[in-house]
This record gives sequence, structure tokens and C-alpha cells, in this order.
Amino acid sequence: MNNISKRSLLINFFNNYSKFIIAWFIFCLVFLFTYWAHPSLSPKISPDGYGYWSIAENFTSSIDDASIRPWFYPIFIRICMIISLNHWQIILSLFQIFFHSSVCILMYYLFRKYGLNGFSSFVCTLIIGFNPNLITYTTYILADLNFAILTTLAWYFVLKINERDNWNYRSIVFASLFCALALFTKPIALFMIFTFLISIYMVKGFSYNFIKISIFMLIINYSLFFSWKVFQSFQDSNPAMSQPFFLRAGAINWTAIKSGYVDIGDGTPLYNRLKELGKIEKARSLNLDLTYTMDESSDFVDVYRSIGGDVLYLGDQEFAKKIIKEMPIEIILLSLAKWHSFFTKRCFFPSNDPFPGMIDFIRKTYIKFYSYLYRPLLLIFLISSLIILYKKQYLNLLYCSFSLLLYASLIVTLGTGHSGEFIRYRVWVEYVMWFIALLPFGIVLEKVFIGLNKTKKIIYNYNIGK
Repeated sequence: MNNISKRSLLINFFNNYSKFIIAWFIFCLVFLFTYWAHPSLSPKISPDGYGYWSIAENFTSSIDDASIRPWFYPIFIRICMIISLNHWQIILSLFQIFFHSSVCILMYYLFRKYGLNGFSSFVCTLIIGFNPNLITYTTYILADLNFAILTTLAWYFVLKINERDNWNYRSIVFASLFCALALFTKPIALFMIFTFLISIYMVKGFSYNFIKISIFMLIINYSLFFSWKVFQSFQDSNPAMSQPFFLRAGAINWTAIKSGYVDIGDGTPLYNRLKELGKIEKARSLNLDLTYTMDESSDFVDVYRSIGGDVLYLGDQEFAKKIIKEMPIEIILLSLAKWHSFFTKRCFFPSNDPFPGMIDFIRKTYIKFYSYLYRPLLLIFLISSLIILYKKQYLNLLYCSFSLLLYASLIVTLGTGHSGEFIRYRVWVEYVMWFIALLPFGIVLEKVFIGLNKTKKIIYNYNIGK
């Protein structure tokens, strides 16, 4: 067999199996890069992680925060324990790296679907796959990455529901199921289903079928979560901690304190605790400064950390009730003052000697690239994407994606007293957020390469003419 026939066979093979080859190549690149970031595969554990671990070992656990930790992630941990009791943490990391790499394949085909060529789609996919914030949570005993993946899959199937004029019942079932699993992972997704229903309504309009399908999706969405809450109400031996998660007061308390309203809580456990610690005068001196990044002041961080991880003080209900009674509208406005920083905070980078053997220049370039990508480029890209999607009439993608981002950013803003926590809680929608944000980047990248090719042709023709 001559060289020409071998070459033609290889070309035919690639043409026939190009989708599979590209998908496998992307998966391998992302998987290996993510593994390189933390080659020991021993996951990091935060206080929340110990909570999930305890529940995985005993689903009737009465630990203080069991009431806000649904069972889906603990079930996932338990499965890893069943596979290997001694090495379950490494297995968990491998599974999470596998999930992350698999979602990147989905991102690639979505980039292709929405108009980017193969090269631009590949580059944009690797930007998501190599994202340090997502990579950090692949080796963490926390539900955040799995929650992000379930949310992304729900978003994907809602897009498929809206693609056709008729109703895609298979996609409806999958979208409902992934929404239900997302809610069964983290309660912050309690109202996420409504963002998707709104996008379906805006694309398909109001009809009798829309009502039926909405009811069906709502039933599926809430079935697991409320079954868990009912079971919990019979099992929880600590009534003080069985209150609904959305009534927890930490965000209200710390938003008020950082804005200088600590004295409204005079006489409450949190106020008295700050007095005991000698932090009350510092708390009185605090003032909410409106900035682009909304970074917390060192004085506020000192006051906040002085309480430590004591949930009963952090989420003091009496303090919150006094704030709501005295300034119900003001506390909402003060909370929303930091909303924009959901899109301006930077990211975490892998720690504990990541990327062994990486050249320092490449390491510094990697850190700088993503630092600038998050700030200031992320917000610029999102605004550009909003305009482009509207002009191109990609209304399905526009409504579905931006309604989700709006919900996530608002619920995190209102539910978080310390804006430094945005970086972690934003992981929830990072796949969707970066897919939307990188569309304008991909378009610019294509135009740059088209311009370079034209320049090459002009130079080539000029040289031929000479």
C-alpha cells in the first residue's frame, strides 16, 4: 500500500469518526490537566465537607447543619465508600474529574451548534476545561461541582425543549429530573425551575400544553426534595435546626453589621457575643463602601472571623428579626448593593503544589490569564453576549441562560453576607456562565484568523506577482 492510499485512508477515517475523535481528545486533555493540578487526588475537606461525610455515614444524622444538606451528594459519597472504604476519597476525586471532563465535551458541541467553527469551539472549550475555579472543586469534598453539572444538564435539556415547535417530551423528563437532582443536592435551587419555565414560556408562549407541562415539571422537581423534608421532620431530634433553610439569618445579620447597623441588634446573642469578644466598637465603625469589586474591608473580616464557625451566632434569628422589623426595605437594598460583584470577583486557583514540573513562566501566564479573564473581561463578555444573542435572534439561549444567571446571582447575593463567598457559590453556574461569556470571544477569534488568512493570501499573491 503506497503512501497516498494510506493518507487517504487516514483522512477517510478521521472524517467518519471526527466527532468521536475530537470528543475523546478534549476529554483526555481536560482530564489529564485537571489530574495534573492535584496528582495526589486526595480531596480537600472544609467544614461543610465534614457535614456531607457525616450524613453519608449516617443518613439519620442529627448534626447541626443536617437540615440544609439534602442527600444526593452524601449518597454519591456513600457509593464511593461502597466501591472502596479505604480509598473512597480518591475515587470521589476521579469521579468528579470525569464528570468535569465529560461536561466539557457537551460544551464543545454546543459551541459548534451556535455558530463557532471547530478551532474556536476547541479553544473556548479548553478555556472552560482548564478553568482553575472549576478544577479546584473537582478535588473537594463539597457538592458545588456536582451541583454545577446537574444545573448545566438541566439547562441543556431546557434548550432542547425550546428548539422545536412541538413539545419534546423526552427532554422535558430529563430537564425535570436534573432540576430535581440539583435541588436534592443544594436547596439554593428551590426556585430554579421557575427560571426555566419562564424561558419556555417566552419562547413557546402560553397554552394549555404549557400549563400541563409546567405542572408535570414542578411535580418532578419538588418530589425528591419534599420527600426528604418530610422524612427529616420525623427524624430530626434538634428542632432548633430543622427550620426551613431559607429562613436562616446569616446574610441579613452580616449585611447589617458591615453597613454599620450592629446596634439595632442590641441584646441579641450575636450582639452580646461581639461585646464579649471586644469587637462591638469595631463593628459600629463599619460602613458599606460601593466599589467595583466590593471586596470586604479588613475590619469587617476581623469582626466576621471573630465569631468563627458558630452557626448559632452567625445565623442569630433574634438579630435578624430586629433588623427586618427596623429596616425591611433597606436591608434588601443593602444586600443588592453587592450584586454586581458576583460577576467581578476573581477565582480560586489549585493549591498544595499544583502542576508539578510546570515551567514558572507558564504557571504565571496561566494565573494572569484567568485573573484578567474573570476581571474585567467576564462582565464585558457577558454584556457583549447579551447583545450578540439578541441580534442573532438566539432567543432560546438568551432567555434560558440569562434567566438562570440572574436567578443565581440574586439568590446568592441575598443569601450571602460575606461577598468573598461568591467565588465558591458562583461555581454553580460557571459552565453556563462561561459558555455564554466565551461566545463573543470565539467570534472575535474567528475573525482574527480570517483576517490573518486574508493577509497571507494578499502577501502570497503579491510575491507571485513579483
